Formats: sequence, structure tokens, C-alpha cells
Amino acid sequence: MLRRAWRIFAAVETSFWLLLLVSATLACGAYAMKAWPTVFQPLNNLLLQDWYDTVGKKHWEKIWWLCLLFLLLLLLGVNTAVCTWSRLAALLARRRSYDRRAFLLRISPSIIHLCFLAVLTGHLLSEVSGYNRLFTVQQGQTLHPSEELSLTVLEVHTEKYSSPEMLAGRVKNRSLLLHLHARDAEARQEVRYLEPILWKGYTFHLKMTHSEEGAPQAKLQVRQDPGLLLIGLAFGVMLCFLAWYFAQYPEAAKHQEIRAQRQEVLNGSSESVSPPSSGLQRQRPP
Repeated sequence: MLRRAWRIFAAVETSFWLLLLVSATLACGAYAMKAWPTVFQPLNNLLLQDWYDTVGKKHWEKIWWLCLLFLLLLLLGVNTAVCTWSRLAALLARRRSYDRRAFLLRISPSIIHLCFLAVLTGHLLSEVSGYNRLFTVQQGQTLHPSEELSLTVLEVHTEKYSSPEMLAGRVKNRSLLLHLHARDAEARQEVRYLEPILWKGYTFHLKMTHSEEGAPQAKLQVRQDPGLLLIGLAFGVMLCFLAWYFAQYPEAAKHQEIRAQRQEVLNGSSESVSPPSSGLQRQRPP
């Protein structure tokens, strides 16, 4: 039973069907998120379990695809791990038959797959652990996102369009000057739209929303993301190996062409040598 399950998860066909199902589930999710934004929009500002307790469990008919997506991603992770382990075991058993460069070239896809697993793990950590809250902020306001962090909004600066006439008076950008205070440090930092800041393991994102009256409103998202470092490191290693791996193709193709030419020469020389005689013909006695 275990061997059969191992063979199923080690098959490339399993990867193909899982990726196809993930794509179809994401297509359903794209439709659901557009159709019911009030259900899924809070997911951007809450941890997954907090969102489920407050919103998700009341709308099972709308979030079924999200549960299916997590299940499929789990199976895809198991499939990737089994395939990677099978390939690594085979390569390590023949390690001495390759030189260093050839071995590294063959093991690169497995390292890329391991980085993919690390990225998936990092995203899971980001969704279920750490801290994620959204605050409506005003000048002079003091917030206490956690026991070890407090912040005060010193200034709120709003930049508006002066031209063209169609955009005149509308908000172009907004920035907050924050006084951040932790147990062992304090600092002044400015956060702007699309320019978040990182401080003491926390990230601060300024978002533009609109109040019920339609007026633009500044909101500050404070996150402590334990998966961010893992995602960044794994993605960086993956890019390095991808760049190095594809850079080897021209040289590898050249060596393969040389080997093919040598093989043709050897085949031609062997054909030019006449086969040995099968033996002298027997003479009939007189």
C-alpha cells in the first residue's frame, strides 16, 4: 500500500493533474472573490484563522474553493517532496560517476523544487502566524499593535493634483510620519503609499480607502510576517540556480554535439572495416 502510494506521488502525471486542478480551483476563486468582495476582502487584513472565525465560517457555500485549494496545495507539496527525494536518492547513489559541475547541473532542478517547497511553507506561515491588523489613523493618534510595539502618528501629509483639470484637487499621495517605540529601540519613519517600511520585524503599509461618505481615508496595516524571510531567501536561491542552470545550456549543447560527431566517426570507421571471413571453403576430395 505504501509503495503504491509512493509510486503515485512520484509520478509526473500526478503533478500534471494536481496543477490542472489547482488552476481550475483558482479560476473558481477569482470568480468568488469578485462576486462576494465583502467576504474575502477582510482576508487581506486578518490572519487566516481570525478571518475564518469572524467571516469565513458563516459563508461555507462561498469559501469551499479555498478549502479545496489548501488541500490541493498540500498534495502538490507532498508530490514535489516525493519526486525530489526520489531524484536526489538516484543522483547521490551515482555521485562518483560525475564531476562536480555535471553533478551540480543534474541536482539543480531538485534544489529548485526544494526552494518551491520553502516558498509554499513561508506563505503558509505568513497566513497563519505573526500579526496582521488594519488601523484607521489620524494625526496625534497613538496605537498599540502589540505588547512590545507602540506608534504615534506625528504628521499626516496629503499631496493633491494641481493639474490636469480633471484630477485637480484629488489625492495624489499621502504620507505618515510615525514615531515607533519598541522595548529596546525607537525611531522616526515615514511611510507612503506603495512605499512600506520594515522595522524590528514589523512591516507598515499605508493604504488608501474611502469612508462611507466617499472621502479618501488613510489606513495603516501593521504586519509581523514570520514567513517573509523564508520566502525571500528561497526565492533568491531559486533565481540564482535557474539563471545558472539555463546559462549552462549552450555549453552543454556544444559538448553534446561534439560527442555526437565522435560517435558518427566511430560508427563510420567500424563500418569501413570489412567483417572477418567466415572461413575457407572446404575442398572436395579428388
